[in-house]
Amino acid sequence: MTEKKDHSRGIMLTPDPFSKAHPEWGFLHAVEKPRRTLDIWRKEMEFLSTLESLADLPLGLKKLDRIDKISEKTKISEIWRRARLSHLECEFLTLVSALISSNEKQWIPLVKYFLKAYGWKADLRGHPKVDQEALTAFKRGPKIERIKESLERGVNLKRKEKAKGGYVSENDEITDKLKKLGFDHNGVKAILRGRTLDTAACYYYKIVEEPTVHNPKTILNSYRKYLRMKNSGNSFS
Repeated sequence: MTEKKDHSRGIMLTPDPFSKAHPEWGFLHAVEKPRRTLDIWRKEMEFLSTLESLADLPLGLKKLDRIDKISEKTKISEIWRRARLSHLECEFLTLVSALISSNEKQWIPLVKYFLKAYGWKADLRGHPKVDQEALTAFKRGPKIERIKESLERGVNLKRKEKAKGGYVSENDEITDKLKKLGFDHNGVKAILRGRTLDTAACYYYKIVEEPTVHNPKTILNSYRKYLRMKNSGNSFS
């Protein structure tokens, strides 16, 4: 952990210029603070020393020297690594050093900056925003897939009958055969209207589940969105 003093009014966390040259030190950020009294500086050091003591590290140069020799002899770097603060501990102390030296209004911006530097989004307002279109797609998708399974036989029958041509391909003839397979009025209507299994299932869903939706393509586009998210493993938030 390093500290920079300047005449700025606020406390700032900035990338530390020594981190690349000395990665073994553990810190990646520096704390920029305005000049303050010696008494305040001592209190800050006492507070940070208390936090460091929670790591329960070995104290004294003799102990550190002995640990260094054991680590070198055994070729186990972890021995020496645990004799010092970890990267996470160093970064935590750097952040706390900035927080205790700043007023309460600066706490949220400091934490946001710190999290952003590590790729974490800080949103302190509560639940993150939800993609309503994606949420709706995830509600519709599983139901439409079950409808597809129930309509598949009928869609295949219609396709075969249409391929024959002539009077056999007329909707009245196909309707009778679909009814014999057990399809109800809505099922027959969806199968005859849909060009594919997907469009037939989405139209059936519209009739039964969401009749107030005027454009059937709305349901189809929603189902396609569901399939894309399902295949990519994405959630709706």
